[in-house]
Amino acid sequence: LKRADAPGRQPRPHAARARLAMVGEGSPQPWQEAIQAVRGRGLPVLVLSGSTGQSASRVNGVYESRSVTSATAPPSFQNREFPEVWLYLAKDNRWWVSNEKEKERRSSSGWAYSPVVRNSFPTDCSDWGVVNSRRWGTQALKAQLTSADAVEKAAIKAWTLAVLGLRNKPAMVLSGATGLRAHLVNGTYVLPNSTPNGSPPAFQDNEFKDTWLFLARDMRWWVSSRARKDAREPSGWAYSDPVDPGTLPTLCMFWKTARGDGRFEEQPLRVASKTISQIEELRQSAWQRSMRGGGRGGGWPPRPPPP
Repeated sequence: LKRADAPGRQPRPHAARARLAMVGEGSPQPWQEAIQAVRGRGLPVLVLSGSTGQSASRVNGVYESRSVTSATAPPSFQNREFPEVWLYLAKDNRWWVSNEKEKERRSSSGWAYSPVVRNSFPTDCSDWGVVNSRRWGTQALKAQLTSADAVEKAAIKAWTLAVLGLRNKPAMVLSGATGLRAHLVNGTYVLPNSTPNGSPPAFQDNEFKDTWLFLARDMRWWVSSRARKDAREPSGWAYSDPVDPGTLPTLCMFWKTARGDGRFEEQPLRVASKTISQIEELRQSAWQRSMRGGGRGGGWPPRPPPP
């Protein structure tokens, strides 16, 4: 996903206002009150949500406060899961979501920007510009200041409720993958009896016991090996878009599958939750089809190691 240049370089209604809002040499720094607010909250965590489309995985997230020790520099926030992504106040007096290089320059370029602000936090901004397919649109993003402890407790609560919801339907049927790696992805994944309380669940392939559907460190659902599941390593045969805590694979709309040449391509994967009895019915049906087709069953061809 590529960043987009500042919308001010393209015709748009608020271009003149953006130019007037540029901060000149010697003028009062509009972020000084914001710095005091950050210090007063003891290095808070900022949660940005509400973005949709291709840029959502780069915009939504938990951002930790950085660069608040200097009274001459604006505060900035670093994405917890994607350290290369930053939320910062640019020279045009807009909060921008972009990479570290643009943050250091305080450039007006990235994936999302707020309205022009003075002495305000992202929490005071509502309508943001967000780029999707290199076109800018307005989205109602929500920025909330909180603490790291509160974020952790919210995540534990979200995953606890998600796992409780799996009691009646503890299996995930993943389908829709095509191509050379389809047989590594499509299948039935079952939740083990023991899942740590407050942790994201992991689902084991019902046929290939070394294959798992799990949440990796990048907050994406991955299909990969047990070793990578244990390390929460983002590597394997298929992955979803990043998700919020408590979001199960059934709610993931966008997936990418390995093509077999080291690259991934987007495919319309579907994930459905099933009961154990429904899984048994599916397995019996698959076994009968395999017998009619020559007896190889679902275990052929064998699975290679993840890339």
